[in-house]
Amino acid sequence: MRSSISILDWHISLSHCRICMTYTVSEDILRLSCKVDNLEFKVLFSDPHNNEQAFCLLSYPTVLCHHHYSNSSINQNLSTNETVFTIRGKINANVNGKWLCRHGNRFERATVDIKFDAVSDIKGLDITANQTLPFVDGATVEITCAAQITGRFAKLTWDCSNATAAKNSILNCSTVLSKISYKASVVHNGSFCRCIAKIGRFVTSTSINLNIQANFELHLIEHVRCNSSTPVSIYCKINKRQAKSGFAPWIHSFNGIFIRYLKGDQNDTCSIISIDSCALEDTGQYFCRAWVKELSQIIWKNKTTSLIINGRYYAAPGSSNQPNVYNDIQIPVVEESHDHQYSDIENEQIETDKDSSESGWSLSQAHYMEVDSMI
Repeated sequence: MRSSISILDWHISLSHCRICMTYTVSEDILRLSCKVDNLEFKVLFSDPHNNEQAFCLLSYPTVLCHHHYSNSSINQNLSTNETVFTIRGKINANVNGKWLCRHGNRFERATVDIKFDAVSDIKGLDITANQTLPFVDGATVEITCAAQITGRFAKLTWDCSNATAAKNSILNCSTVLSKISYKASVVHNGSFCRCIAKIGRFVTSTSINLNIQANFELHLIEHVRCNSSTPVSIYCKINKRQAKSGFAPWIHSFNGIFIRYLKGDQNDTCSIISIDSCALEDTGQYFCRAWVKELSQIIWKNKTTSLIINGRYYAAPGSSNQPNVYNDIQIPVVEESHDHQYSDIENEQIETDKDSSESGWSLSQAHYMEVDSMI
């Protein structure tokens, strides 16, 4: 036994932008919506034979609406400036033709040409976002799907993880929009976020390949102070535990002049430089560089702190390009012969300075299919 499926169809007129008209049609309901930018006057609906079907008069505190037939209804929403006329019962090709919505005596009008159970193309389907790829883990991204209105209105839906969908809206009577708020997560990296457009039995879609970048922060005190000949420690911490993480050797410099590499005492989330007796040659900048690996991604970040001895005052480098301290005491340059001891990253190739700005939208080809109206 075969059972019929009610096919929902959305359409829109191409009138000027002060007034727009849309409709949905199935086997048992016809719903027309007339939206006005500035609702001030009477809104009236007429059928293809120019017979008035229903109207609403703008009045306060409540709107006065009237429909001429018992199987119809009409209501008006003053917050959205939208008036909706509905006919219930057996709907067939008898509803075909141009239906009219008129606003006031200035004859602002919109029409839709209803063709029951017709199939048409969807043009200009596209996805954009308010951030560029890759999205950062934890970021909230607004993703918009848009389709051109070419006489018929497409209903837009989403297939996208971790997203909250918004209702369809119309922009300037020329574009239908649907927006979602997506919470980026590395678990979605490599998956697709798909927008689906439908007119009757015709369905098409487009999608973006989600590129999600792992995120973490380094905690490092901006300035570390010590007294001469006293012990001091400098800590560099990753703000959360990852499956794998580590640190490159510290770099010690003074006003841009390289001094030495320091390995530091390390665990998964912290690297510590311990100085037993703070001395003049220990002053300067300490550059911490750390990585985390999440799924297949390896992300690097760095941060710098300064070590200052209380009571010492420094001048700019002299003619020998060596940093000068008061009384012309020279800071010796000590170059330790430590190898760069990076934590084991399973011999993976690491691109440390890759510019994320090279990434962009990755749109898949549109997918098309026909949905039969019968099972």
